[in-house]
Amino acid sequence: FPALGLYALWVALLYAAAARWLGAARAGVCAGLLAVVPAGAKYFALFNLPDVPFGVLLFAFHWALAEFPAQGGVRRSAALGALGGLLYLCRYNFCIWLPFYFGYLAWMLERRARGPGLAAFAAGAALTCAPSLWYNLHWFSSWLTPDVVWNVAHGVVTSEQPWLNFRTYDTAAILAEHWPAIALKALDRLHTLMLEGPMLWQLQALLPFLALGAARWPGGAPRRFLFLNTAAFVIQAAAFAPLRFDSWGLGVGYRYLFWFCPVLILLGVHGAATLAGKLPDRWRSPALAVWLGVHAAFVIPFYTHDLTAIHLNHPSGLPPRQWPELAWLRERTAPEDWVVSNLPAHVAWYAGRGAVGLTNDPEEIRAMGEVRPLRYLLVSVINIAALGDTPR
Repeated sequence: FPALGLYALWVALLYAAAARWLGAARAGVCAGLLAVVPAGAKYFALFNLPDVPFGVLLFAFHWALAEFPAQGGVRRSAALGALGGLLYLCRYNFCIWLPFYFGYLAWMLERRARGPGLAAFAAGAALTCAPSLWYNLHWFSSWLTPDVVWNVAHGVVTSEQPWLNFRTYDTAAILAEHWPAIALKALDRLHTLMLEGPMLWQLQALLPFLALGAARWPGGAPRRFLFLNTAAFVIQAAAFAPLRFDSWGLGVGYRYLFWFCPVLILLGVHGAATLAGKLPDRWRSPALAVWLGVHAAFVIPFYTHDLTAIHLNHPSGLPPRQWPELAWLRERTAPEDWVVSNLPAHVAWYAGRGAVGLTNDPEEIRAMGEVRPLRYLLVSVINIAALGDTPR
């Protein structure tokens, strides 16, 4: 599994940074805690979600930026920009941070290095993501993917799963006509994040020590690293608030923010270790054992959950490429036939037929048929296809 290897690299990067800033003992605890976070190790990595490579690259990006010399350097700046371009290829939402990163570099670089450094950073990022930018501009007339539009539309002009509407939307028109509803939606999303944030990723045992860890956090590059991550978290939380709320429950939810998980681990472990250092020697080991027991109480039960059931619950037990209904489509349809289905990606990828998603309103199928002949309808009842059970 490629993502498992990348997750191991993320753990190694965390250990290297923590050892550099906090010492080997605390680094070992940090790495061990990240290695067993169920949301990452059992779900995001095993399902090859882009949250893992994005988290690895963003951790490295913030570390490099935190230790970036004020004298700059064209090659170093271009390499940092190329790393930013890779982050954009992992997740297009990286672009919401670009003004912040440019501002940070402009503030941090010396005057003589500022112009060449910023130009090299922009050039490195542009060259790395140029193929993707061209693709999006060619097919979508935008440097972003179309999901930005339906993310804004969700909960304002359409209900669940706005991508399953035949109607198209215009972001500017939605913002102009429905800005009060969008503002209320954003406030509701931020309120939900504040309520559920402390329960994410099974890190509850670290929460009491976060403030102390931040207060005693070392200065210099570690302090800049903490600032960059915290600022990026705030920016993303604000930018994502008006969009569609995407959560798979508190156990594996908020995957778009999972890149921040190692920062919480760093602060929590540093705070706990600082507090333990104030205890008499004979109490330190028992206190550590109690704390590890509390942490295990949150983590271990989650490993008993069968996360694969939300996706891989086909009654045949076979992988998607061998599902009999898709084989039936391949045998009984022509290559030019189009299919309406609540499994459009599976139909297109494994059956090799043109497919469109089954709309929220079945009446819209008639309108789609006027644009392109739709000869077949395939409706599946497995979890991944059930419209009402799609992760929210």
